[in-house]
Amino acid sequence: MSRGKLSRRTAEKIDEGLPSVIEVRTKTLRLSPESISIGFPINSKIPIAAVCLQDATSTLEELRYALLEAICHIVWHREK
Repeated sequence: MSRGKLSRRTAEKIDEGLPSVIEVRTKTLRLSPESISIGFPINSKIPIAAVCLQDATSTLEELRYALLEAICHIVWHREK
């Protein structure tokens, strides 16, 4: 089901109500799993954890977008 366009003010208000994940995502992208792996033994799980951390923050960013869209749909359908 699609929705119409919300007013800029309403969309900004919804966006501001959600936590920002940009800072966390930016910091984790700077932590290259390849460079982290250099300091650990071959059988260490730290390099795997570094990749998982990047995946988790990517998923968090996608989740925030999905939540934003869900709330926008709810607001638009209640108004219309």
